Amino acid sequence: MSSFYMHDTSFFPKDEIEFPARLESLRVGQVLDAVARKSISLVPVATLEARGDDRPIGFDPYADESFMALAKDLNAVIAPVTWYAPTGYTHSRPEEGTFDMQLSSFAAYLENIISTLSAIGFHEVRMVIWTDPEDPERNAPLRDTCQFVKANLFNDLWKIPEFGINWWDRPDHQDLHWQRHGLEVLDRPDQTDWANGNGSLPLRLDQLTPTQLRNSLDSGFPMFLASAVVENHGNQNPIGCDGYEAEDPLLLAAGDAPAVIGPAIWFGPTCYGVSGPELATTDINGHIYEQYMEGVIGGLAAMGFQDIVFVQVHQGTGGAQANSTFMAAQAWRSSLWRREGFGTGWAGGDSPVQAPTNVELITPPHAQYDHAGKNETSWMLHLRPEYTDLSLLRPDDYRFCWNEGDESELATAEWGETMCNKTVPALAEMIRERIRPA
Repeated sequence: MSSFYMHDTSFFPKDEIEFPARLESLRVGQVLDAVARKSISLVPVATLEARGDDRPIGFDPYADESFMALAKDLNAVIAPVTWYAPTGYTHSRPEEGTFDMQLSSFAAYLENIISTLSAIGFHEVRMVIWTDPEDPERNAPLRDTCQFVKANLFNDLWKIPEFGINWWDRPDHQDLHWQRHGLEVLDRPDQTDWANGNGSLPLRLDQLTPTQLRNSLDSGFPMFLASAVVENHGNQNPIGCDGYEAEDPLLLAAGDAPAVIGPAIWFGPTCYGVSGPELATTDINGHIYEQYMEGVIGGLAAMGFQDIVFVQVHQGTGGAQANSTFMAAQAWRSSLWRREGFGTGWAGGDSPVQAPTNVELITPPHAQYDHAGKNETSWMLHLRPEYTDLSLLRPDDYRFCWNEGDESELATAEWGETMCNKTVPALAEMIRERIRPA
Protein backbone atom coordinates (compact mmCIF):
# COMPACT_ATOMS: atom_id res chain seq x y z
CA MET A 1 0.00 0.00 0.00
CA SER A 2 1.25 3.48 -0.85
CA SER A 3 2.56 5.56 2.05
CA PHE A 4 0.70 8.61 0.75
CA TYR A 5 -2.73 9.29 -0.66
CA MET A 6 -3.19 10.80 -4.13
CA HIS A 7 -6.47 12.28 -5.27
CA ASP A 8 -7.98 11.04 -8.51
CA THR A 9 -7.79 14.00 -10.87
CA SER A 10 -9.11 12.20 -13.94
CA PHE A 11 -12.63 13.57 -13.50
CA PHE A 12 -11.76 17.18 -12.69
CA PRO A 13 -13.99 19.74 -14.41
CA LYS A 14 -12.34 22.03 -16.93
CA ASP A 15 -11.44 25.36 -15.35
CA GLU A 16 -9.44 27.56 -17.71
CA ILE A 17 -7.17 30.39 -16.69
CA GLU A 18 -6.82 33.84 -18.22
CA PHE A 19 -3.28 35.25 -18.18
CA PRO A 20 -1.82 37.07 -16.42
CA ALA A 21 -3.40 35.89 -13.18
CA ARG A 22 -2.85 36.25 -9.45
CA LEU A 23 -2.10 32.93 -7.78
CA GLU A 24 -4.12 33.48 -4.63
CA SER A 25 -7.28 34.15 -6.67
CA LEU A 26 -7.09 30.92 -8.68
CA ARG A 27 -9.03 27.73 -8.15
CA VAL A 28 -7.25 24.38 -8.25
CA GLY A 29 -8.43 23.62 -11.77
CA GLN A 30 -7.10 26.94 -13.03
CA VAL A 31 -3.69 26.22 -11.51
CA LEU A 32 -3.69 22.80 -13.20
CA ASP A 33 -4.54 24.53 -16.49
CA ALA A 34 -1.66 26.98 -16.02
CA VAL A 35 0.77 24.14 -15.32
CA ALA A 36 -0.42 22.22 -18.37
CA ARG A 37 0.24 25.32 -20.46
CA LYS A 38 3.79 25.61 -19.06
CA SER A 39 3.14 28.87 -17.29
CA ILE A 40 5.83 30.84 -15.51
CA SER A 41 5.22 32.01 -11.95
CA LEU A 42 6.47 35.44 -10.91
CA VAL A 43 7.34 35.99 -7.24
CA PRO A 44 7.30 39.74 -6.54
CA VAL A 45 9.42 40.92 -3.62
CA ALA A 46 9.15 44.54 -2.48
CA THR A 47 10.49 46.63 0.38
CA LEU A 48 8.86 48.99 2.85
CA GLU A 49 11.07 52.07 2.96
CA ALA A 50 10.90 55.76 3.84
CA ARG A 51 11.67 57.75 0.68
CA GLY A 52 10.48 61.23 1.55
CA ASP A 53 7.44 62.58 3.36
CA ASP A 54 5.32 62.86 0.22
CA ARG A 55 5.87 59.24 -0.84
CA PRO A 56 4.30 56.08 0.52
CA ILE A 57 6.65 53.57 2.10
CA GLY A 58 5.33 50.95 -0.34
CA PHE A 59 3.78 50.99 -3.80
CA ASP A 60 1.20 49.15 -5.88
CA PRO A 61 2.97 46.49 -7.98
CA TYR A 62 -0.22 45.78 -9.93
CA ALA A 63 -0.29 49.40 -11.11
CA ASP A 64 3.32 49.20 -12.31
CA GLU A 65 3.09 49.08 -16.10
CA SER A 66 6.51 47.44 -16.46
CA PHE A 67 5.62 44.62 -14.09
CA MET A 68 2.23 43.94 -15.60
CA ALA A 69 3.67 44.06 -19.12
CA LEU A 70 6.24 41.46 -18.08
CA ALA A 71 3.51 39.26 -16.59
CA LYS A 72 1.42 39.57 -19.73
CA ASP A 73 4.35 38.84 -22.02
CA LEU A 74 5.22 35.68 -20.06
CA ASN A 75 1.64 34.43 -19.62
CA ALA A 76 2.52 34.47 -15.95
CA VAL A 77 0.83 33.52 -12.71
CA ILE A 78 1.75 36.20 -10.16
CA ALA A 79 2.38 34.95 -6.62
CA PRO A 80 1.36 37.21 -3.71
CA VAL A 81 3.85 40.00 -2.99
CA THR A 82 6.36 39.27 -0.25
CA TRP A 83 6.69 42.65 1.47
CA TYR A 84 8.71 41.97 4.59
CA ALA A 85 12.15 42.00 3.02
CA PRO A 86 15.66 43.22 3.89
CA THR A 87 16.69 46.84 3.36
CA GLY A 88 19.72 47.00 5.62
CA TYR A 89 18.49 50.38 6.92
CA THR A 90 21.03 51.81 4.49
CA HIS A 91 19.18 55.02 3.67
CA SER A 92 16.56 55.49 6.37
CA ARG A 93 15.79 54.42 9.91
CA PRO A 94 13.03 52.19 11.26
CA GLU A 95 11.36 55.06 13.11
CA GLU A 96 11.06 56.82 9.76
CA GLY A 97 9.08 53.93 8.33
CA THR A 98 11.68 51.51 6.98
CA PHE A 99 11.42 47.77 7.59
CA ASP A 100 14.37 45.37 7.70
CA MET A 101 15.03 41.76 8.56
CA GLN A 102 18.02 39.45 8.67
CA LEU A 103 19.14 38.40 5.21
CA SER A 104 19.66 34.73 6.00
CA SER A 105 16.17 34.28 7.47
CA PHE A 106 14.63 36.00 4.48
CA ALA A 107 16.72 34.02 1.98
CA ALA A 108 15.61 30.69 3.48
CA TYR A 109 11.96 31.75 3.39
CA LEU A 110 12.12 33.05 -0.19
CA GLU A 111 13.90 29.90 -1.37
CA ASN A 112 11.17 27.79 0.26
CA ILE A 113 8.48 29.83 -1.55
CA ILE A 114 10.17 29.26 -4.89
CA SER A 115 10.67 25.57 -4.21
CA THR A 116 7.05 25.01 -3.23
CA LEU A 117 5.85 26.82 -6.38
CA SER A 118 8.21 24.71 -8.46
CA ALA A 119 6.73 21.61 -6.83
CA ILE A 120 3.29 22.66 -8.07
CA GLY A 121 4.70 22.30 -11.56
CA PHE A 122 5.27 25.80 -12.88
CA HIS A 123 7.64 25.65 -15.82
CA GLU A 124 9.82 28.37 -14.32
CA VAL A 125 9.69 30.52 -11.19
CA ARG A 126 11.21 33.98 -11.34
CA MET A 127 11.73 36.48 -8.57
CA VAL A 128 10.90 40.11 -9.36
CA ILE A 129 12.44 42.96 -7.39
CA TRP A 130 12.38 46.71 -7.78
CA THR A 131 15.42 48.97 -7.42
CA ASP A 132 15.74 52.72 -7.16
CA PRO A 133 16.61 54.01 -10.66
CA GLU A 134 18.40 56.98 -9.12
CA ASP A 135 20.42 54.85 -6.70
CA PRO A 136 20.59 51.15 -7.68
CA GLU A 137 22.83 50.34 -4.71
CA ARG A 138 20.06 51.38 -2.35
CA ASN A 139 18.51 47.94 -2.80
CA ALA A 140 21.76 45.99 -2.65
CA PRO A 141 20.72 43.90 0.42
CA LEU A 142 17.61 42.60 -1.33
CA ARG A 143 19.27 42.22 -4.72
CA ASP A 144 22.19 40.24 -3.34
CA THR A 145 19.87 38.04 -1.27
CA CYS A 146 17.80 37.17 -4.34
CA GLN A 147 20.91 36.45 -6.37
CA PHE A 148 22.06 34.12 -3.60
CA VAL A 149 18.69 32.33 -3.60
CA LYS A 150 18.83 31.89 -7.37
CA ALA A 151 22.36 30.49 -7.18
CA ASN A 152 21.54 28.17 -4.30
CA LEU A 153 18.52 26.74 -6.12
CA PHE A 154 20.71 26.10 -9.14
CA ASN A 155 23.29 24.48 -6.88
CA ASP A 156 20.64 22.03 -5.63
CA LEU A 157 19.47 20.84 -9.04
CA TRP A 158 21.49 17.66 -8.62
CA LYS A 159 19.02 16.58 -5.92
CA ILE A 160 16.22 16.36 -8.49
CA PRO A 161 16.01 12.75 -9.76
CA GLU A 162 16.19 13.68 -13.45
CA PHE A 163 19.51 15.46 -12.82
CA GLY A 164 21.64 13.63 -10.25
CA ILE A 165 25.33 14.07 -9.51
CA ASN A 166 27.51 15.08 -12.50
CA TRP A 167 24.45 16.22 -14.44
CA TRP A 168 26.32 19.06 -16.13
CA ASP A 169 28.75 16.53 -17.55
CA ARG A 170 26.00 14.45 -19.17
CA PRO A 171 25.99 14.53 -22.98
CA ASP A 172 22.31 15.47 -22.92
CA HIS A 173 22.51 18.15 -20.23
CA GLN A 174 21.33 20.85 -22.64
CA ASP A 175 18.13 18.87 -23.12
CA LEU A 176 17.39 19.05 -19.40
CA HIS A 177 15.11 21.82 -18.14
CA TRP A 178 17.74 23.43 -15.91
CA GLN A 179 16.81 27.11 -16.31
CA ARG A 180 14.03 26.87 -13.75
CA HIS A 181 14.71 29.93 -11.65
CA GLY A 182 15.28 33.53 -12.64
CA LEU A 183 15.49 37.08 -11.36
CA GLU A 184 13.90 40.14 -12.95
CA VAL A 185 14.98 43.62 -11.81
CA LEU A 186 12.63 46.55 -12.49
CA ASP A 187 12.75 50.25 -11.67
CA ARG A 188 10.69 51.06 -8.61
CA PRO A 189 7.74 53.19 -9.74
CA ASP A 190 7.32 56.65 -8.24
CA GLN A 191 3.68 56.35 -7.20
CA THR A 192 3.12 59.44 -5.10
CA ASP A 193 -0.61 59.07 -5.71
CA TRP A 194 -0.52 55.63 -4.02
CA ALA A 195 -0.08 57.39 -0.68
CA ASN A 196 -3.05 57.69 1.66
CA GLY A 197 -3.29 61.40 0.95
CA ASN A 198 -5.81 62.41 3.60
CA GLY A 199 -5.07 59.73 6.17
CA SER A 200 -8.49 58.13 5.75
CA LEU A 201 -9.30 54.69 7.12
CA PRO A 202 -8.23 51.94 6.63
CA LEU A 203 -4.60 52.78 7.32
CA ARG A 204 -2.67 50.37 5.12
CA LEU A 205 1.00 50.31 6.03
CA ASP A 206 2.27 50.24 2.44
CA GLN A 207 0.21 53.35 1.60
CA LEU A 208 1.31 55.49 4.54
CA THR A 209 3.87 58.24 4.24
CA PRO A 210 6.53 58.44 6.97
CA THR A 211 4.65 61.34 8.57
CA GLN A 212 1.37 59.41 8.60
CA LEU A 213 3.12 56.42 10.11
CA ARG A 214 4.65 58.53 12.89
CA ASN A 215 1.25 60.06 13.61
CA SER A 216 -0.28 56.58 13.81
CA LEU A 217 2.42 55.44 16.22
CA ASP A 218 2.03 58.58 18.37
CA SER A 219 -1.71 57.90 18.48
CA GLY A 220 -1.04 54.40 19.79
CA PHE A 221 -2.69 52.57 16.91
CA PRO A 222 -2.02 48.81 16.94
CA MET A 223 -0.61 46.80 14.03
CA PHE A 224 -2.87 44.08 12.64
CA LEU A 225 -1.90 41.80 9.76
CA ALA A 226 -3.19 38.59 8.25
CA SER A 227 -1.09 35.44 8.09
CA ALA A 228 -2.27 32.94 5.51
CA VAL A 229 -1.50 29.86 3.48
CA VAL A 230 -2.05 29.01 -0.18
CA GLU A 231 -3.89 25.70 -0.15
CA ASN A 232 -6.44 23.56 -1.98
CA HIS A 233 -9.96 24.54 -0.91
CA GLY A 234 -11.95 22.36 -3.28
CA ASN A 235 -12.72 22.84 -6.95
CA GLN A 236 -15.02 25.76 -6.18
CA ASN A 237 -12.88 28.10 -4.06
CA PRO A 238 -9.70 30.11 -4.63
CA ILE A 239 -6.55 28.63 -3.11
CA GLY A 240 -6.05 31.92 -1.23
CA CYS A 241 -9.25 31.29 0.72
CA ASP A 242 -7.60 31.50 4.16
CA GLY A 243 -5.93 34.81 3.34
CA TYR A 244 -9.12 36.43 2.10
CA GLU A 245 -11.06 35.24 5.17
CA ALA A 246 -8.47 36.81 7.47
CA GLU A 247 -7.63 40.02 5.59
CA ASP A 248 -10.93 41.12 4.05
CA PRO A 249 -12.91 41.34 7.32
CA LEU A 250 -9.87 42.94 8.94
CA LEU A 251 -9.79 45.72 6.32
CA LEU A 252 -13.53 46.23 6.75
CA ALA A 253 -13.07 46.59 10.50
CA ALA A 254 -10.13 48.94 10.02
CA GLY A 255 -12.37 51.13 7.89
CA ASP A 256 -14.20 51.95 11.10
CA ALA A 257 -11.50 51.65 13.76
CA PRO A 258 -7.90 52.94 13.49
CA ALA A 259 -5.35 50.15 13.25
CA VAL A 260 -2.41 50.08 10.87
CA ILE A 261 -2.94 47.07 8.60
CA GLY A 262 0.27 45.46 7.40
CA PRO A 263 0.44 43.55 4.12
CA ALA A 264 -0.65 39.95 4.53
CA ILE A 265 1.88 37.14 4.84
CA TRP A 266 0.58 34.64 2.32
CA PHE A 267 2.91 31.64 2.47
CA GLY A 268 2.87 29.48 5.60
CA PRO A 269 3.00 25.82 6.71
CA THR A 270 0.16 23.59 5.52
CA CYS A 271 1.66 20.13 6.22
CA TYR A 272 0.23 19.11 2.83
CA GLY A 273 -2.68 17.79 4.86
CA VAL A 274 -5.52 18.16 2.36
CA SER A 275 -3.51 17.78 -0.83
CA GLY A 276 0.02 17.91 -2.13
CA PRO A 277 1.51 20.34 -4.63
CA GLU A 278 -0.07 18.40 -7.49
CA LEU A 279 -3.35 20.07 -6.47
CA ALA A 280 -1.96 23.59 -5.95
CA THR A 281 -1.15 23.43 -2.24
CA THR A 282 2.04 25.12 -1.06
CA ASP A 283 3.96 24.41 2.13
CA ILE A 284 6.63 26.26 4.11
CA ASN A 285 8.91 24.47 6.55
CA GLY A 286 8.00 25.31 10.15
CA HIS A 287 11.57 26.19 11.21
CA ILE A 288 12.03 28.46 8.20
CA TYR A 289 8.67 30.10 8.81
CA GLU A 290 9.44 30.66 12.49
CA GLN A 291 12.72 32.42 11.69
CA TYR A 292 11.03 34.56 9.06
CA MET A 293 8.23 35.51 11.45
CA GLU A 294 10.77 36.45 14.10
CA GLY A 295 12.20 38.84 11.52
CA VAL A 296 8.75 40.26 10.80
CA ILE A 297 8.09 40.85 14.50
CA GLY A 298 11.50 42.42 15.06
CA GLY A 299 11.20 44.69 12.02
CA LEU A 300 7.72 45.94 12.96
CA ALA A 301 8.71 46.43 16.60
CA ALA A 302 11.75 48.46 15.49
CA MET A 303 9.41 50.72 13.51
CA GLY A 304 7.71 51.54 16.81
CA PHE A 305 4.63 49.33 16.98
CA GLN A 306 3.78 48.42 20.57
CA ASP A 307 1.01 45.95 19.74
CA ILE A 308 1.30 43.45 16.85
CA VAL A 309 -1.62 41.13 16.18
CA PHE A 310 -1.53 38.37 13.58
CA VAL A 311 -4.96 37.31 12.34
CA GLN A 312 -5.09 33.71 11.13
CA VAL A 313 -7.75 31.31 9.89
CA HIS A 314 -5.73 28.27 8.80
CA GLN A 315 -5.81 25.55 11.49
CA GLY A 316 -6.81 28.08 14.14
CA THR A 317 -4.26 28.44 16.91
CA GLY A 318 -3.15 24.82 17.10
CA GLY A 319 -1.37 23.96 13.87
CA ALA A 320 2.18 24.30 12.64
CA GLN A 321 1.63 27.83 11.39
CA ALA A 322 0.29 29.09 14.70
CA ASN A 323 2.96 27.35 16.75
CA SER A 324 5.68 28.70 14.48
CA THR A 325 4.31 32.19 15.17
CA PHE A 326 4.23 31.56 18.93
CA MET A 327 7.81 30.32 18.75
CA ALA A 328 8.83 33.39 16.75
CA ALA A 329 7.29 35.69 19.33
CA GLN A 330 9.14 33.94 22.15
CA ALA A 331 12.42 33.93 20.21
CA TRP A 332 12.11 37.66 19.66
CA ARG A 333 11.17 38.26 23.28
CA SER A 334 14.10 36.12 24.43
CA SER A 335 16.47 38.36 22.49
CA LEU A 336 15.40 41.53 24.29
CA TRP A 337 18.09 41.29 26.94
CA ARG A 338 20.63 42.23 24.26
CA ARG A 339 18.77 45.42 23.39
CA GLU A 340 19.41 48.85 24.81
CA GLY A 341 17.25 49.57 27.84
CA PHE A 342 16.64 45.93 28.77
CA GLY A 343 19.66 43.84 29.78
CA THR A 344 19.75 40.52 31.61
CA GLY A 345 16.94 39.90 34.06
CA TRP A 346 14.90 42.73 32.56
CA ALA A 347 11.52 41.10 33.28
CA GLY A 348 12.24 40.35 36.93
CA GLY A 349 13.99 43.52 38.00
CA ASP A 350 13.44 47.20 37.41
CA SER A 351 11.14 48.09 34.55
CA PRO A 352 12.93 48.57 31.25
CA VAL A 353 13.06 51.97 29.58
CA GLN A 354 10.21 50.88 27.32
CA ALA A 355 7.78 48.02 27.72
CA PRO A 356 8.35 45.32 25.11
CA THR A 357 6.01 45.11 22.15
CA ASN A 358 3.03 42.87 22.72
CA VAL A 359 2.69 40.12 20.09
CA GLU A 360 -0.42 37.99 19.70
CA LEU A 361 -2.07 35.63 17.24
CA ILE A 362 -5.84 35.48 17.04
CA THR A 363 -8.54 33.88 14.92
CA PRO A 364 -11.31 36.20 13.70
CA PRO A 365 -13.88 36.50 16.51
CA HIS A 366 -17.39 35.03 16.16
CA ALA A 367 -16.46 33.38 12.87
CA GLN A 368 -17.37 29.85 11.79
CA TYR A 369 -15.03 27.76 9.67
CA ASP A 370 -14.54 24.32 8.21
CA HIS A 371 -12.35 23.32 5.30
CA ALA A 372 -13.99 24.29 2.02
CA GLY A 373 -17.37 23.15 3.32
CA LYS A 374 -20.53 25.18 3.78
CA ASN A 375 -18.92 27.84 5.98
CA GLU A 376 -15.73 28.62 4.08
CA THR A 377 -17.44 28.44 0.72
CA SER A 378 -20.09 30.85 2.05
CA TRP A 379 -17.33 33.21 3.15
CA MET A 380 -15.98 33.15 -0.40
CA LEU A 381 -19.39 33.60 -2.03
CA HIS A 382 -19.75 36.76 0.06
CA LEU A 383 -16.20 38.13 0.08
CA ARG A 384 -14.84 36.96 -3.28
CA PRO A 385 -17.73 35.75 -5.46
CA GLU A 386 -15.76 36.49 -8.63
CA TYR A 387 -13.28 33.73 -7.69
CA THR A 388 -15.85 31.16 -6.52
CA ASP A 389 -17.89 28.77 -8.67
CA LEU A 390 -20.25 26.21 -7.12
CA SER A 391 -20.88 24.62 -10.53
CA LEU A 392 -17.41 23.06 -10.32
CA LEU A 393 -18.33 20.84 -7.37
CA ARG A 394 -18.30 17.11 -8.10
CA PRO A 395 -19.73 14.54 -5.64
CA ASP A 396 -17.05 13.09 -3.35
CA ASP A 397 -14.15 14.78 -5.16
CA TYR A 398 -12.78 15.89 -1.77
CA ARG A 399 -13.87 14.42 1.51
CA PHE A 400 -13.81 17.80 3.24
CA CYS A 401 -16.34 19.25 0.78
CA TRP A 402 -18.88 16.53 1.58
CA ASN A 403 -18.97 16.23 5.37
CA GLU A 404 -22.55 15.41 6.35
CA GLY A 405 -24.53 18.54 7.19
CA ASP A 406 -21.65 20.77 6.07
CA GLU A 407 -21.57 20.04 2.35
CA SER A 408 -20.10 22.77 0.17
CA GLU A 409 -23.20 22.75 -2.02
CA LEU A 410 -25.18 24.17 0.93
CA ALA A 411 -23.10 27.37 0.88
CA THR A 412 -24.76 30.74 0.22
CA ALA A 413 -23.57 34.30 -0.02
CA GLU A 414 -26.22 35.25 2.54
CA TRP A 415 -24.71 32.92 5.16
CA GLY A 416 -21.29 34.37 4.38
CA GLU A 417 -22.63 37.88 4.93
CA THR A 418 -24.24 36.86 8.21
CA MET A 419 -20.92 35.52 9.53
CA CYS A 420 -19.05 38.57 8.27
CA ASN A 421 -21.52 40.92 9.97
CA LYS A 422 -20.66 39.30 13.30
CA THR A 423 -16.90 39.21 12.79
CA VAL A 424 -16.26 42.74 11.49
CA PRO A 425 -17.75 44.68 14.46
CA ALA A 426 -15.96 42.38 16.89
CA LEU A 427 -12.64 43.02 15.14
CA ALA A 428 -13.33 46.77 15.19
CA GLU A 429 -14.01 46.65 18.91
CA MET A 430 -10.81 44.68 19.45
CA ILE A 431 -8.90 47.41 17.60
CA ARG A 432 -10.42 50.20 19.70
CA GLU A 433 -9.56 48.40 22.93
CA ARG A 434 -5.89 48.31 21.92
CA ILE A 435 -5.38 52.00 21.16
CA ARG A 436 -2.79 53.34 23.61
CA PRO A 437 -1.68 56.91 22.81
CA ALA A 438 1.97 57.68 23.58
